Amino acid sequence: MKQIVCVSLLCMLAVFVSFEQSVYSGVFPARDGLDGADSGGDAGDRQNADQGGAPEVTTLDDSNFLEYTSRKPVVGIPSISGCYEGVTKQAINGFRDVRGINLGLFDANADTGIVSKLNSHYDNTDTPDDGLWADLVLFYKGKVIHVLGEPGYKPAGTELNFGPDVRRRWLAVIMKKHGFPCTMKYPPMADDFGAPEAVNGTVDLARGKVAHYDFSSLRDLTGNNGDFCLVGESKILNGCYTPNTNGSYDAVTDGYFYFANRARMIFADRFTLAVNINPQIAGDEYPKTFMELGPRLMDIGVKRGGLCIIISPDSSEDDQQAPWHFAYGEKNARVIANQWNNIIVTMDVDRGRLGVLLNGKRLKDILLSPMLIDHIRRMGRMTNGDYKGCGFTSWGFGSTLPGFADDLILYDRRLNDSELQALYNSVKR
Repeated sequence: MKQIVCVSLLCMLAVFVSFEQSVYSGVFPARDGLDGADSGGDAGDRQNADQGGAPEVTTLDDSNFLEYTSRKPVVGIPSISGCYEGVTKQAINGFRDVRGINLGLFDANADTGIVSKLNSHYDNTDTPDDGLWADLVLFYKGKVIHVLGEPGYKPAGTELNFGPDVRRRWLAVIMKKHGFPCTMKYPPMADDFGAPEAVNGTVDLARGKVAHYDFSSLRDLTGNNGDFCLVGESKILNGCYTPNTNGSYDAVTDGYFYFANRARMIFADRFTLAVNINPQIAGDEYPKTFMELGPRLMDIGVKRGGLCIIISPDSSEDDQQAPWHFAYGEKNARVIANQWNNIIVTMDVDRGRLGVLLNGKRLKDILLSPMLIDHIRRMGRMTNGDYKGCGFTSWGFGSTLPGFADDLILYDRRLNDSELQALYNSVKR
């Protein structure tokens, strides 16, 4: 029997709350349930259900499970005993704009009838253990309708891809297949990747450069910012930065710089980052993020040997948490251990795209969802004290660079295609 477990991914859930005009609405037509899943009631009963206002939220247990799940479909969110309080807020607020559902938190490690129903459901479906299978559950009238990751709907993207749009796509598809009325403010995007968008222009690598640390010293070569900060065990060695911890996280060691001009909040609009990374531990052995941009805007790292970018603008403003971490992984974009790898990312929020180059090769563009764009614009202009440029420790994920870094460069604009190639040629090792 497959026992339900709480994967660490649940600790990466986060919130988003925003109520502007609806950009997506409509009642999904009634249809038959998925093969192998309970239909959850008559289609007409589901079609006539009142969507109502914002989702209600409750903690599910055996005493209220049937009554609560009979009102509306309930998105069940497994909780982790002893996990930080933010998980609850993150999960709840991630669905605040959805109409036609309620939300229910339940202890996935408890010996309850709810967990027994889930285990029975897993026994009767071919649900893969792919890191998503125990993440979200749709309940209705005391039954398990569908679990994220099981047959009937597979999220788009790679196995490294998780975040609001994966989960919202799942919810939209399953609600439609089962005939539940549902509206959303933010439309789930069909995919998280797109062909690289061509941007033409002349080459001017001096324009808009706001920081350049080549680590021959701690000085910013542009003169715009102060010296690079070394904390804990970090140091400059042979003209490179290194945390000097063999990739281990000690919650102290870091290397970073702050923007001298706090009004120049480039991460809220557009920017280009280039950096050379020489990891001393193979990516398969070190599935971590190791670089953080801005006030928790973005994390860069390696997961299962492939380049991984996690966009996670963070804040606790008004008792909110950031949205689920938007993570994008390219398992075929290999970051090779014990050699230099050049990474360039260039983002334009207005165009809704993040371009990525690895060792001079252009990867697919990351498409920024409307939900993410709203949050980047709001969070990117908030600071607690000085406005951080970037550093080589990912505090949110508890990891640090397992090796060396060189030629850290930042622009306050999106570079065109010719400039991206010229930038790579100027710093590649």
